[in-house]
Amino acid sequence: MKNSTPTTLQNLCPDAEIWNDEKVRACFPKKKPNSNKGDFGSVAVLAGYGALGAPLLSVGAALKSGAGYTHLYLPPAEHEL
Repeated sequence: MKNSTPTTLQNLCPDAEIWNDEKVRACFPKKKPNSNKGDFGSVAVLAGYGALGAPLLSVGAALKSGAGYTHLYLPPAEHEL
């Protein structure tokens, strides 16, 4: 017999807490108006041979998360950009 109780986050983990945008934003410091990209660290994405999609998604995620400098390193002559 199949369980008729729907599986929800509350059922799986009663102590779980769902965060809204406001709560997440409160965890990050506000950027000062006179700040620059050098103030926010750097990310290096090292990509191997194969598809280019995953490295580009990683670079995009780094930029969206607030990284200052973001570098993508690819093997020579593997991809045409």
